[in-house]
Amino acid sequence: MSFLKIESLEFKYPKGPTILSIPHLSLEEGQGLFLYGPSGHGKSTLLNLIAGVLAVTSGEISIGETKLHQLSAGKKDKWRGDNLGYVFQQFNLIPYLSIFENIMLPCQFSKERKLKTSDKEIHELIERMNLSSFIHRPVKDLSIGQQQRVALCRALVGKPKLLLADEPTSALDEKNTTELMNLLKEERAKNQLTTIFVSHDLRLKPYFDIHHSLVDLNQSKLSDSKMEAQNV
Repeated sequence: MSFLKIESLEFKYPKGPTILSIPHLSLEEGQGLFLYGPSGHGKSTLLNLIAGVLAVTSGEISIGETKLHQLSAGKKDKWRGDNLGYVFQQFNLIPYLSIFENIMLPCQFSKERKLKTSDKEIHELIERMNLSSFIHRPVKDLSIGQQQRVALCRALVGKPKLLLADEPTSALDEKNTTELMNLLKEERAKNQLTTIFVSHDLRLKPYFDIHHSLVDLNQSKLSDSKMEAQNV
């Protein structure tokens, strides 16, 4: 049985054209999917649909035994808190909190994640991302690249079942990108972490089992210019 399964997915905003049309997509537990393509082709929109932040217009998204479209808003929140790690394109860190406090945030919203987390685990993640010297600084004092690494550590804490990442290496140099991707590879193998990355950086492809161009995957007939205008 597939861990993640998308069937006949259609998405459009009210009174707008169809932005995404994906007939089928599936992943087994622990697999990594790399979705690539230029900006404006629905990569971030697809991640938000998989996370249940947006609701499909039609079709189904199933993750394990959970059919997201059947959950209430409150149950979706709980499901995300217990199961999902998300690296946002804009990071969504709390600027006045320290690195450690930001990384611990998922544990404040999920008893399940908290039970699977230790201070030792968090310190190990921080050390692997070369952030130990800044651990007590508020994240607003960090560089963009350092904030991006904090965002990945926060997404990994508490052993989520699914990791979604939106352009997670865009602010990193080659050295930090390699370290981040090697850390992720280890976490996937250790915890059977199913992973979906979206990026235009084709250097990341070798780190993943499956690669898809969203331009090819998406059967929507919406033109490129309109996709750009929708900022998806």
